[in-house]
Amino acid sequence: MIAGSKLVWNNQAWTQFFFGVGKGTNPTEHAQATLIEQSWQDIAEMNTDLMRDMEAQLLYSRVTLTFGWSVELGRLCILGVEW
Repeated sequence: MIAGSKLVWNNQAWTQFFFGVGKGTNPTEHAQATLIEQSWQDIAEMNTDLMRDMEAQLLYSRVTLTFGWSVELGRLCILGVEW
């Protein structure tokens, strides 16, 4: 078991986890940065009812995490999420 504070999440993995970016999409680096920024703005603007709905969706969901080791950080990183 790994403590949550020891994992490093890739920005794209966070976006895939919360918003389920589909397979086969390979946006450019600029488009990906814009998508991530917009995603966090969307979360910040949610009211409590929408946040509870998102929590309920995540509570019983099964996701597959893609892990990788970062030599620079010396930590395990989450590189991707598949629903």
